[in-house]
Amino acid sequence: MKFWQKSLMARLVSYFLLLSLAIGGLSVFVAYIQGQNALEKSVHDRLTAAATLQENELNRWLEDQRQVVLAIAQLPQIQAQAALLLNHANTGTEVDSSVFAVAFSPDGQWLATGGIDQTVRLWDVATGQEVNRLIHPDAVGGVSFSPDGQLLATIGGDLVVRMWETASGREVAQMVHQDDLNDLDFSPDGQWLATATPGGEVVIWETATGRQVLTVSEDLEYVNDLEFSPDGQWLATASDDGLGRLWNPATGQEVISLEHDGWVTVITFSPDSELVTTVSEDNAVRIWEAATGRLLAELPHDGWASDAVFSPDGQRLATASADRMVRVWDVATGQEIIRLEHDKPVPVVLFSPTGRQLLAFETDTSWANLWDLNTQSLIAELSHDAILDDFDFSPDGEYVATASYDGTARLWDTATGEELLQLAHDSLPYTLLKKSLSALTNSTADLQTISILAQNGRIIVSTDAAYEGRDQHETEYFSKGQLRTFVQTVHLSPLSGEPTITIATPFRNKSGQVNGLLAADLNLARMDAIVAERTGLGETGVTYLVNNAHQQVTANGFSQPAIHSQGIDAAVQGQDGAGDYQNYKSTPVVGVYRWLDNFELALLAEMDQQEASASARRLAGVVSLTGLVAAAVLVVGVYVLARQIARPILAIAAAAAAVEAETFETEGLAEVARRPDEVGLLARVFQSMARKVYSREQRLKKQVQELRIEIDDLRRKEEVEKIVDTDFFRDLQSKARHMRRRQRGEAPAGQVEDPAANPPDENTAS
Repeated sequence: MKFWQKSLMARLVSYFLLLSLAIGGLSVFVAYIQGQNALEKSVHDRLTAAATLQENELNRWLEDQRQVVLAIAQLPQIQAQAALLLNHANTGTEVDSSVFAVAFSPDGQWLATGGIDQTVRLWDVATGQEVNRLIHPDAVGGVSFSPDGQLLATIGGDLVVRMWETASGREVAQMVHQDDLNDLDFSPDGQWLATATPGGEVVIWETATGRQVLTVSEDLEYVNDLEFSPDGQWLATASDDGLGRLWNPATGQEVISLEHDGWVTVITFSPDSELVTTVSEDNAVRIWEAATGRLLAELPHDGWASDAVFSPDGQRLATASADRMVRVWDVATGQEIIRLEHDKPVPVVLFSPTGRQLLAFETDTSWANLWDLNTQSLIAELSHDAILDDFDFSPDGEYVATASYDGTARLWDTATGEELLQLAHDSLPYTLLKKSLSALTNSTADLQTISILAQNGRIIVSTDAAYEGRDQHETEYFSKGQLRTFVQTVHLSPLSGEPTITIATPFRNKSGQVNGLLAADLNLARMDAIVAERTGLGETGVTYLVNNAHQQVTANGFSQPAIHSQGIDAAVQGQDGAGDYQNYKSTPVVGVYRWLDNFELALLAEMDQQEASASARRLAGVVSLTGLVAAAVLVVGVYVLARQIARPILAIAAAAAAVEAETFETEGLAEVARRPDEVGLLARVFQSMARKVYSREQRLKKQVQELRIEIDDLRRKEEVEKIVDTDFFRDLQSKARHMRRRQRGEAPAGQVEDPAANPPDENTAS
């Protein structure tokens, strides 16, 4: 304390330091408060910006999807095909859904069907389940398995024969033609496929690659039929030039011609390849020796012969004719042994693999007659709802499959004629519409399913087959979507059970009446992605959606149980705002909340308060550290400043002390005196004053010395005078003179001088 009281420098340092700390501390505090407020506002601004950005993105996304759905509903091809289907669904009007072809695989496991819906379908015969679907760009008019069953050839309306792997459904080859195809047949080893066109072109292709191996003929007159012999030695053709021909399939050379008087429509080999039969419009069926072309028998009919087929054992031949008769002949004798009468001309007959049944169908009828050849009785009429088009027996003869214009293939028991399975194909409008809708959903990830609903609310076509046939008349989007384009906000789909947004828009007929509805379910993955965007949300920031049932909404479902917080409750009530509160997990957060009218959802953006205040804490640390550094710098600065101020004053004080001590040491002021400021001026003045004091003191000292000498002289004179005036001095002085004289021999003894007459000098007196 004494040091502080005595030290100007200590007091200056203390005063400056306390003042600086007070000012600096106040400044730091103000800066911290302002910085904290700014940071808190920044957190709110970031959350608000994130929420605003996501709200805008969600609204833009939903509006984009609404426009996409409207555009789809307005596409001409969608409207045209939908009108056909809706007219059929609403009024019962027919739509074309023909099945044109049916064939069993050689092992009997699969049944292939092809139709106008541009598909070939593979069915499991045991279960009736569709196991594969082969998509074509046009209607499918024929199907045929290779002898080993590993390949399937299909005839498309686009003039292309396609080869498929049966097991995988992979397309392995294409055989392009320039004309329609009348027939095709595999070679017995399955390596080749022969095709014939109405224009007379007969070509052999390699099945594994689709490579054209050989053109057998290019100028035959309308080829009606072709067939490989069972031993693969011959390829037979039947054409409108009145000839059946046998060709060498290895060279393409014609070997034998089999002549008729009219068009030859069918040609077929016996199972042992020794015989070949031709069928002609000249009312005759002829049996030939294949090796020589020798005519063995002619089987007359009363009308145009239309078909002939050998029994599996080759001993019988069944023929069909326009005379409405099916005849069975003994091949060895050429004698008719069975006659089966029909109501109309019979274009096609077929033996069962067991040879016990015969199948025949009449021209332009919707049924086929299944006969028992042992009893020559009708087992059953295999009836469809429209014209029959094709049929085939299973390899074991237990089943027969039929194909019809009614859009189905049906499986029957050959022993009883009982219908076992009904395998449906789609109509062409349905197929085209579904193909278009599927392409549209595949082109965007946001459209999950597109469905078309009839007036009764039943889904008649959908990109998800499981939806078809489902009744949706009680749904909100169906009732409101008939009035205008309607968006049913996030809800659990009654079809999939998953969250979706459904956009529905009406179809109108030419009279302007609503005859159906197009409804699209949205994939909410994009909504999740928008909400999951974390820009500006830091480490703990999140945004999420809550419905008015207080359930968190994501593409995966709705949370259970209901969730609550100050922000959620306010937002669900339609309020927008921000604040500090505890979220539904009881975590203190800074939150921004708002209600999204277009979605009927609350959007919340929240950040943990701990993270939100972390910046303020860091600011406090930085400010404190900065304050400490500033204080340290200030202390040093104050010290240096104090020294700058105190040192010259101390030097002046030291010089003053020296003057006081009469040492007059002012050399320490030399540096201070060189300063141009007031302290330097003070030092110079003090130096001048000190010099003057010193000079004055020296003069005073000299004067005092002189005065002391004078005083001493006067004092000595007085003392001398006092001594001289004494009798003793006089006597002593007399004796001294007498002794000096005696020593000089100047005066006689006994003479005494008068002291008053010769006073002693100062040296003598002293």
